[in-house]
Amino acid sequence: MKKVLLYTVLCISLVIMLSACSSLAGSQTAAPTMDVSVIRTEVVAAMQAAFTQEALSKPSEEPTLAVTQTPYVITATFEPATPTPQVIASLTPAKAIVIATKAAPTKTPGPARLISQSPYDNTKFRPGESFDAVFTIQNNSTRNWNKSYYIRTVGGGDLIPNQTQVMISDNVDIGKSTTFTVDYTAPSIGGKHTTYWELVDDNGAAILSFYLIINVE
Repeated sequence: MKKVLLYTVLCISLVIMLSACSSLAGSQTAAPTMDVSVIRTEVVAAMQAAFTQEALSKPSEEPTLAVTQTPYVITATFEPATPTPQVIASLTPAKAIVIATKAAPTKTPGPARLISQSPYDNTKFRPGESFDAVFTIQNNSTRNWNKSYYIRTVGGGDLIPNQTQVMISDNVDIGKSTTFTVDYTAPSIGGKHTTYWELVDDNGAAILSFYLIINVE
């Protein structure tokens, strides 16, 4: 600050001296004149330069704080999505499916078994044709058969034999077989015709059932 005042005093003194010189010049012999306004301009420029130099030589009393821009990081915050309720289909209990199945054939044979027949089922005959049906039956019981055994027709069929009952021909031991022969006449009406039979023991009980089917054309 003192330097600034010193420069100011010096400049003012210089202006005064120049003014005095210009006054004396008017009373003496003509000499080259100096433009006072130019001198003043130079003095003012010198003062401004002195002030500028003084300001640059001293640090500012209040230091300027550097403004630092802190970058802001924008983070997107997502709200948790509201879970969509899941619809669980209620399953109706399935109804039990009952599948009818045939019972497995027993491994133990009955007291009698049809082992062959002639003619075979669905054999073709002409209307009114005569033929013999032969049934071979095996004794699978635990005792021998006597001559009281026989076969008889059972209702329900439309193929009518010439006899409704045929007696056994002889005694049949266990495991042996016998044959029964029946006379038939084919019906006059075409189509399938059936006859039903059963084997009866000496106590009058039916121990075997079987049938015959023919086809009349």
